[in-house]
Amino acid sequence: MRKLALVVVALGLAGVLLLGGAVAAVSDASGVAGLRPGSGIPAELLPSIEGAAGAYCDLPPALLAAVLKVESDFDNSAVNPRSGAFTMAQFLPGTWKEWKVNGNPDRGPTIDPADVVDVIFSAANYLCGLGVGTPDTQRLAVAAYNAGPRAVEEAGGIPHEADCPEGHPPSLSRRCETADYVRKVFAQAAAYAADTTLELPAGDLLARVISFAYSKIGTPYQWGGDGSNGYYDCSGFTMRAYQQAGVQLPRTSRQQYLASPHVAQEDLQPGDLLFWAYNTSDPATIHHVAIYLGRDTAGVDWMIDAPHTGATIQVRRVYWTGHIGASRPLSS
Repeated sequence: MRKLALVVVALGLAGVLLLGGAVAAVSDASGVAGLRPGSGIPAELLPSIEGAAGAYCDLPPALLAAVLKVESDFDNSAVNPRSGAFTMAQFLPGTWKEWKVNGNPDRGPTIDPADVVDVIFSAANYLCGLGVGTPDTQRLAVAAYNAGPRAVEEAGGIPHEADCPEGHPPSLSRRCETADYVRKVFAQAAAYAADTTLELPAGDLLARVISFAYSKIGTPYQWGGDGSNGYYDCSGFTMRAYQQAGVQLPRTSRQQYLASPHVAQEDLQPGDLLFWAYNTSDPATIHHVAIYLGRDTAGVDWMIDAPHTGATIQVRRVYWTGHIGASRPLSS
């Protein structure tokens, strides 16, 4: 088996509106590992970040870490003199009062903002309350964490996003604060998620597929997108990923299902394609495809895909509702 370091630098994602369901790092052929100290996340915080991420919703650990990084650079003594926000999560006093939770219940009932575990779990609780646990509302949840839920609701999305492209004039920095914040958080999350080592049972061919897939984390979904204009739909993404290994898959998810040998769910390996259908007894109703990444030590399966309009390419948990089967394009 061969190890490949897959590093996505945030600068390489410039100009992309990042969603980043990028979550955990693939470490070997059978599983997904957690975040790594070498990524720049303080080692002593990793257990709390990973524990808090799954405590209240399907919050990617890399995204939680990215919020803490962008808010304070993991400094729990940080205080914003303008707003009064405090802790590494930069809670406003009222928000802390409403969303604080005990991250150390075995140590007693006290909830203390000086306790980094309580702060990290409280940040995860708040993010989940804002809707970060689903791809549909993930970007909006991060925007609401910065600007407040009311501002996002009144704007009908990320405030001033349309007026705030990457590289906007400095004179717009105040107006574009939330749009820039969302972009920065997801760029950081993508970098954390992709800074990993992957054990590759199929050698260089699978390395090329997974490396390409990880490099596209955060790219917006576009129906009909095959990468020619920088955007992808689900099957355009998998088609381009496998082209890196010299495999020419058909264009649609339905055709891709028929193009390679099928594998049973219990025999899945990283790199296999997962398929979903409206009617699981009828392959003609297949509507989605993803690349399987492996199973972690907790028994959770992970995948990378381009989910749907409004979402972006991301690593996320596999869901089995509507799953019709899997195939192995690198079977030979």
